[in-house]
Amino acid sequence: MPKGALKQEKDNSWWYYFPCGVRKQYYERVCPKCSKVDVVDKKHLNKQCKSCTLIGNVLSDNTKRKIANKAKDRKSSKETRIKMSISKKGENHPRFKGFVKDSKGYVRIYKPDHPSATKKGYVLEHRLVMESIIGRYLNKDEVVHHINGDKGDNRKNNLWLFDNNDDHMYLHNNIHLFTKKSNYVYLAGTISSDTRTYEWRENFEFLTREERLYRKLIPVNPCRNKFNQSMSKFKGSGNDFIKMAKTKSQQILRAKDKQLLSMCNLMLMDISIYDPNKPHIGTIQELTWAHDIFYMPIIAIIGDSRSVDNNPYAQHMWIDECCSAKVETVEEAVDLIKTFFLEY
Repeated sequence: MPKGALKQEKDNSWWYYFPCGVRKQYYERVCPKCSKVDVVDKKHLNKQCKSCTLIGNVLSDNTKRKIANKAKDRKSSKETRIKMSISKKGENHPRFKGFVKDSKGYVRIYKPDHPSATKKGYVLEHRLVMESIIGRYLNKDEVVHHINGDKGDNRKNNLWLFDNNDDHMYLHNNIHLFTKKSNYVYLAGTISSDTRTYEWRENFEFLTREERLYRKLIPVNPCRNKFNQSMSKFKGSGNDFIKMAKTKSQQILRAKDKQLLSMCNLMLMDISIYDPNKPHIGTIQELTWAHDIFYMPIIAIIGDSRSVDNNPYAQHMWIDECCSAKVETVEEAVDLIKTFFLEY
């Protein structure tokens, strides 16, 4: 391949001409250490010359020979090399994390004692989660399916077990037929640092796995957006909580929630979690949209009789008027939706 040429123009400027016809400007540099003058490009203009940068870094030939001779005498035996390689495998490796993510997007957990482990000792995480659900090891023919299509999402409410791959492929080949009859359920309720605000939504998704698998029911969870995820980490209370909710949400978040609610057929609302320092600001607004604008059925989870007595939302007359039905638990709400909503 032909090389370029460095030329000086009539105005004493230096230019490097590449074989393709492109040129790049060079400049005269005075080395700050040895005062040597040479021509370099712009990025090396304020640096030392090559000879000054290499002083103290280049080893003499005699030194190189001494190092090589010492290395010959230090060669370890085969047994020692095997021990050294074993000591850095698996959990002893300095970069060991306990899991890896393969090229297909699946997460693998390090469990060398598992009967389905690979030679390196890794097992697919979604199969381990399914085994914890059913309480036994999976057979080779059984296939674990990700309901939402995300291969890295290995939550219990996102996995479904098929007896064989034929049933699994039938779902993939006919999924477009199921989506035509989908029903969307909006999961409304308070969002805070209280873990219960997320647990009831996770429980609902777990109890409706089969309906979600065949697209009979698709839950719309507002907790998925980044704002609500940041609110879950907020540890303030009272006026601080209200100020943060107002400053961060305002029009954009409300418009997004309204847009999500408009595409749904049903709203499931949890008002059993009551905290006087963190009022249900967004939940009441979503209840107003669902009842007054979209005219959709509303099911409210109010909790048991003990929590109802101390919860003003569960006893409010206007909320009673808006709700189509009231239940105590998520399980009752799922049975109600399956019986009176999905079968008709």
